[in-house]
Amino acid sequence: MAEAMRETQQPEAELARVRADLTALWRTLPWSTDPFPGRCEDLGWLRVELVASPAWTPEQQAEVERLRARERELVLWLGRAA
Repeated sequence: MAEAMRETQQPEAELARVRADLTALWRTLPWSTDPFPGRCEDLGWLRVELVASPAWTPEQQAEVERLRARERELVLWLGRAA
């Protein structure tokens, strides 16, 4: 029992680090993955404003995909270990 618990602690810690890295990365990324010129609409009772987004760079996209892939691997491994 203790051995199985130790086996899952390392992947759980790595999963927490991967998720923290993803959260930190998302905070630095533009809101849109594609270029967006921005827009402003006045609907009378509601004003909608979306700021322009320069899009994600290929490096940013690759890093997000790498982290998401690792997150999936760890979640699947932990699910099988449970």
